[in-house]
Amino acid sequence: MQDKRIYALYHGDHFIDVGTKTELSQRLHLKPATLMFKASPVYRHRTTYEKSTRLYLISKEVTQ
Repeated sequence: MQDKRIYALYHGDHFIDVGTKTELSQRLHLKPATLMFKASPVYRHRTTYEKSTRLYLISKEVTQ
């Protein structure tokens, strides 16, 4: 079984894109580790909401 996690990327209140970590990294030319850092609590504490790009987990599907 595999997890398929869907993420949404926002800059403040502005929606940027949605997809898996791999899809987003390819479309936005960012490393997957960079995207995951934008979802971390540390990044949330270091930045302000309005001026940061944040990644949110919106769906987790288990596939066989």
